This record gives sequence, structure tokens and C-alpha cells, in this order.
Amino acid sequence: MLTMFRKMLRSKAAGLLFALVIISMAVWGVEDIFSGPGGNLIKAGERSITVQEFDAQIQDQLRDLSRQQGRAVTKAEAVESGLVDQLFQQEANVLVVLGYGESIGARASTQAVMNEVLQQEAFNNALSGDFDAEVYESVLRRNNLNPREFEQNIRDGLTRSYVISAAGAAIDPPKSFADLQALYEAETRSVSILSITSEDVSDLPDPTEEELRAYFEENIAGFGEPERRGITVLHFSPSDFRQSVEITDEMLVTAYEAGKLQRYSTPQTRRYLEAYFATEAAALQALGVLAAGGQPDALENIVSIEVKTNQQADLSETSYSNQLFSIAEGAVTEPFVVQDQWVVSRIEEIIPGDPYPFETVRDQIKATLITENAQSAFDEAARSLEDLKGEGLNLQEIGERIGAPAISYLPVDRRGNTASRATMLSLIATYPQALEAAQSLFEGRMTDRFDLEDGGIYLAQLDTIVAPSTPPFEDVKDRVLTAWRITNSGEAVARFSEELAQKINRGDTTLIAEARSLGKQVNQPAATLRRSDPSSELPPSAIASVFTAKQVGTAIATPTQSRNEFLIISVDAISPPSLEAIDAIGAGLRSDLSLGLDRDLESALAFEIFNAVDLTTNDNAYAAYKARNTAQ
Repeated sequence: MLTMFRKMLRSKAAGLLFALVIISMAVWGVEDIFSGPGGNLIKAGERSITVQEFDAQIQDQLRDLSRQQGRAVTKAEAVESGLVDQLFQQEANVLVVLGYGESIGARASTQAVMNEVLQQEAFNNALSGDFDAEVYESVLRRNNLNPREFEQNIRDGLTRSYVISAAGAAIDPPKSFADLQALYEAETRSVSILSITSEDVSDLPDPTEEELRAYFEENIAGFGEPERRGITVLHFSPSDFRQSVEITDEMLVTAYEAGKLQRYSTPQTRRYLEAYFATEAAALQALGVLAAGGQPDALENIVSIEVKTNQQADLSETSYSNQLFSIAEGAVTEPFVVQDQWVVSRIEEIIPGDPYPFETVRDQIKATLITENAQSAFDEAARSLEDLKGEGLNLQEIGERIGAPAISYLPVDRRGNTASRATMLSLIATYPQALEAAQSLFEGRMTDRFDLEDGGIYLAQLDTIVAPSTPPFEDVKDRVLTAWRITNSGEAVARFSEELAQKINRGDTTLIAEARSLGKQVNQPAATLRRSDPSSELPPSAIASVFTAKQVGTAIATPTQSRNEFLIISVDAISPPSLEAIDAIGAGLRSDLSLGLDRDLESALAFEIFNAVDLTTNDNAYAAYKARNTAQ
């Protein structure tokens, strides 16, 4: 509780301390040139902290972390994770604020400290609800504190709060600021849009051999061949073994005789004793009596009891009926809740159904046996995998031994693309784990098995590794030419669009006239645009470009996410918001402006505080402290 209270006090200075962290990093850089004499680790003005006091702070932090993580967090971990450096910086910033506060006489009074103490319910007498000095001292002792230390923590927290609150006191931005922001945010614009693509630009001339080679050299990394790996995949499931299952007539007759009363007959009927009770305890007691063969008249606290005869389909409570029709004659169900009462039942008699003629269920029995035998063959094959791998067999040989085909794929890169730029979609979609695992294998090694949702399994073997390479220009000339045309057509679209926008802005032409000459339509969105609102027809960058226009009629050329498309956007109307809209929006913006001013003033104050207070640190002592605790 006290540790949390300390953190609460520190949090009042969070904004300023964050600013101080930034400033101190800028001032200190990566090393601190100051060093302090004696036992002080950090000193700011008249305030300081010793190595022992800093160590106590570290131990407080570690106790909190240990409770949160459910294990002991060591000082060595705190050093390695940067927690010690973080706390060191934090303590330095705290001392800077306190040192500054004392230098200007901003210090919490004794009465203010006591008011904070009296507000803590943890120090109140449990009977009277009033502050109790004995309880106060007892709580502090349990938290390894004494009143002097605790009250000093409160005083320091209040002092920091006084210093920081001075930065933003009485800050209320003028209404004109908010109105100006509202005018900016709520302005709307109507536009017309013309799309320009590479098809609208005159055909590019073919590059010369020298231009193409130069382009290849400038972009050689894009034409290199990545590392590719060839893998073999062995994939099998129970269905792969169905064709090899042989079912004889003798097997069919045997299965029929073994299961005709349970599986191949009309539904059985059961006669059972069903007793209802008001409580679970009474039902459990009855279970014991009935399971021991007791008679119904030996049961106590019965709500109702009856002997019933039913088939399973007659019962609506699924869990209850499943158990009732799965236990043997004379057995008792566990207690079930049925219609807000507890029921226990004992099977008195099982009446078998009438068997179906063998010929009517022959195909059903055969299908069942094929499925069961295929599953058994699959299970045996899966169990034998490790033994076969241990014999040194490759995946093709293992597939032959277990009766499942292994498929070898052409070498592909991490994305599943071959050297001919074909994508092995079946490999990517069906065996993504194999493709990923193969990246860390040596040639000839196999992955672990992977289980699929349909009950099948697969594993892969790395066959070959094709090293990355850069092909000769002649081998990729066609690819280079295609890439050159894409790049240059994109640049041509950009140039064409920029020139067209300039012509419109000079008054030489209009957007509609240019669209007509290109055989295209101008798109005029029905919805007006606002700076911060998304649009289904324009990307955010295009909306931002629209609002750079100074007047109606301005045309802007802006790129889209497509490499070979630009938009020519003409601003048709600029509509400022009404006074009512400005007032409505401005009211919400004033709080945001106030927060922004507070942050700016806190940062300014932090800068002044840091320059006004002489901060020194004992780097040698700090380095020794970290080294000592790292070695533990």
C-alpha cells in the first residue's frame, strides 16, 4: 500500500519529469561529465541521495515486480533490463525539481503533510474510523518505513506538485484561438477529379542497350535471385489407406454377429427406476443405496419415484439420456438436474431391439470396417515414422514403406516462388509450416511431423539449397526492359500530370476539356471534403493536397497508391463553416488547446529548472554499484 502511495505521489510530476528526461538526455548525451564527492550518488542543489538510499529504492521496485511476476526478480536482472538506469534517471529528475523548489521557497508545510496523512484510511482505527497513531506506526513498520521517512516522501510529492502546477495555473486559451482552429477544421471543399494513367501518356520510346544496361546496374539488387530450397513433403491421412483395406465375407458376418444387438437392430428399450430429490445431498445418498442393491422403500427425502420404460429417443435431456442408455443392467446414473430437481436412476432391465436382416446392413458394416481398418493402418504408419527415420531412409523411401506418396517440389524462395516466377500455391496453402521449417534445415534433414485439422499429418525433407545469385544482364534482359518501362511510365505519368495541372492553373485549358480530349469522365464526389475526415474516393495524401489550394479553380496533381496513376484534382468550391458550427466545434477544441498549452509550458519550465539547478552525479560510484549487482 505504501509503495503504491509513493508511486501516486511521483505521478503528480509525470509530465514535468518526462520533459526533464528529454532535456537531461540532450545535456548529458551518452555520458555524464559530473562527479560528486563523498557518499552522494546524485546531488541537485541542496538535495541529494546516497548509494544506500538509491539501493533501497531499487529493492522497493524489485519487491513490487516480484509480487507481480510471482517470482523473485534479482538486482542483476534489474541492471540487465535497464530498470536500474531508468530509476537512476528518474531520481535525478526528482532531485532537480526538489532542489529547484527549495531554492525558490516552494516547500509543503507541516499542516499540508498531516492533511495528506489523515486522508489515508489505512491509518484509521477499525472501530472508531478515526486516525490512530498506533495504527499509523504499525502500518509503516510493516512497510519498512518510519514516520519521518514517510512524511518526507509526502512533503517531497507535494513540493513537486506545487512546482509543476505553477506552470499551467490559470491557463485558459482565448476563444479566438479555438474559433480559429474550428474554422480550420470545419472548412469544406468540393472537387472534381480526373484520373491519369500510363495509358493516357504517349508511348515511351524503347531504351538503348546502354540505357538498359545502366538501369540494370543501378537496380541490380532487384534482379538478383534469392536463395531457394527444394523440399519433399510426405502427407498422409486415414483416407489414403482405404483402398488397401480388404474386407472378407467372414469379417462381415463376424462384425454383424458381434454388434447386431447394439448397432444393427431397432432401438433397445430400458426399464429403469427413476427417483427425484430436492437436494444434491439427498440424491447422492440415494445413489449409494441403489448402487448397493437397496430397495426403493429404503430411500429418504424422496420427492417422487417411478419405474419407467423408454427408448432413448423418448427422453429430451441429452446428457441424462446418454448415460442412462450407456450403463449396464443394475448400474446407477450419477445425479442429474432435471427440471430444477435432482434425479438418480437404476437400470432394472435392458430389452434388446430386433436385429435387422444381415443383407440390409451389409454395406453399412463394410463401410464401417473399411473406415476402422484404414484408421488403424494410418495409426500404425504414424507410429512407425520415427523408427523409419532412424533407419536412415529418405522421405521417398519412407513413403514407399508406409504406402503413401511423397511429393517433391521445385526449389522455391521464402514466398513459394520458383526461379521461373511461378508460385507454388499448393505448397504455400497446404504446407506453410513445412516451407518455414525448411529454412533452418541442412540438406537431407527432415522436419518434425505436423498435424492437420482433418486428422492427417505431414512432414518435409530439405532436398537442395540453391544459393542466391545475380544473373548476367543477358539472362534477365526481358525483365530489365519490363521494369524500365514500368519505372519510366510512372515518371512519365507524373510529368504529364504536373504539366497538365500547370496548364489548367495558367488558364490554358480546363479539367473538363482535358478529360474530353482523353476520352475520360470527370468524377465529382457528392460529399464535400474536410481536412480530418476520410474519403472513399481520395487517399489522405490527396485530401491534404486539396487543402493546400489557396483559391477556387486551383488544380493539383497528386499520386495515388498505384505506381502508374496520378489524380488531377480541381477545387470547385471552398466553404467556411457557419458561426454556429464554429461555436459548437470551438467549445470542444478549447480543452485540447488548454492541454497543449499546459504541455508546452511544462516543457519550458522543465528546461528552466534544469538550467537553474546544479546537478552532479558520482559516475564512479554508480558504475561500481551496477558492476557489483551484475556479478551477484
